Amino acid sequence: MTGHAHGQITVNLAEADDAYRERLRTEVHELYRTPLGHMRHQTGRLSAPTGSSRSRACFGDERADYAAARWAESYISAYAR
Repeated sequence: MTGHAHGQITVNLAEADDAYRERLRTEVHELYRTPLGHMRHQTGRLSAPTGSSRSRACFGDERADYAAARWAESYISAYAR
């Protein structure tokens, strides 16, 4: 599984396979999906923990009412919201 825990980023090596990665991209309605993109995403999360002013400056306020937000105008995928 790709993600992070206790300061370590994990990568699902199966996502190096184009067909597997494309299937996942389609399932979660992403415009694109790359291993490098995952590394950037997880690195950003580790450098700006949720709830910090730095995180909110980079990623938005996690306390906002996302159900009322117009995420399709601001994010590249449903997952990104």
